[in-house]
Amino acid sequence: MTTNVTGKLGRAIMTCLAAASLVALAACAGESAQGDNTEPAAEGEPATIRLIIGPVFYEPVRIAEQEGIFEDYNLDVQVMDGNTASENAAQLIAGQADIAMSGGVSVIQGAVEGLGIRAILGATSSDPEVPTSGMVTTPESGIESCADLEGKTVGLQGLNETTHLGTLLCAQEAGIDPSTITFVQLPLPNLNDAVMTGEIDAAYTIGAFYGAGLEAGLIEFATPSNDVLAYGPSVVYAASDDYVEQNGDAVERFQQAMVEAHELGIADNFAKIRDVQREYSQLDPDFIANSIIAGYQTDLYESGLQRTLDGMFEFGFISRAVEIDEVVSPVAPLVP
Repeated sequence: MTTNVTGKLGRAIMTCLAAASLVALAACAGESAQGDNTEPAAEGEPATIRLIIGPVFYEPVRIAEQEGIFEDYNLDVQVMDGNTASENAAQLIAGQADIAMSGGVSVIQGAVEGLGIRAILGATSSDPEVPTSGMVTTPESGIESCADLEGKTVGLQGLNETTHLGTLLCAQEAGIDPSTITFVQLPLPNLNDAVMTGEIDAAYTIGAFYGAGLEAGLIEFATPSNDVLAYGPSVVYAASDDYVEQNGDAVERFQQAMVEAHELGIADNFAKIRDVQREYSQLDPDFIANSIIAGYQTDLYESGLQRTLDGMFEFGFISRAVEIDEVVSPVAPLVP
């Protein structure tokens, strides 16, 4: 069964609006995040940015803090821990942040509803060669592929988000009716335990939690992000059109700072990303040292975006077909 996406994000937005008014939004234009000038724009005016991060793929933000990269770009970035993709998007729409990490699906839905947010930079996209997320179950479950999910209960960190869409597409391609699957939302850190205790039949885990589940003895039976949503916008940085229009220079410096932090983080077999995980996560240090890490692309990919948009329309996540430029800001680094 599926859940109406509009209602879910709408409720999240109303929760945020209890503490803040909905921001006024306007169309925008800007410069590309990957122009010829990649040197720190230290001569720019000092700017404060309120940034909400997510539970995964946040490490480059911490690297930018620790290595003084934000300071190099004359930015005071106030980092706030966020929650699910839809909740982060709702806080952004409510004006409680200037930029937010969120799932591509949640940002697209907000943009299509006319709420004035668009992606300005990638945090990670689905690399078809290296899984960074996957669907897991117990060895004795009998689930070997998405074709075995009929009548099963699948846990997700958020309904009507990227992992939800990926599971629906995977089930459809496997030849079963996706409406026969029951989806439940659980906190991301709890998904692996819920599978192991039998609370749910399977889970779609992401980032470090995906690898941790495999390390704990769960088995992978599908990687929808790699197979049916290749190069899709798994996690993005988003901002309102109004904010980008009024703070174009600060946004460009933020983009440049994050590109630098991402490059620093993935260097040397993701050494600095592993350092951040040791400091900020509850994962076992030995697992962090030996885990396979991939992703962290700052580009956004037209091919993956189009597949995501098509799937969202097909499964009712959005009410109409849309063009990529409706959900991706002109300032974003967009590649084929």
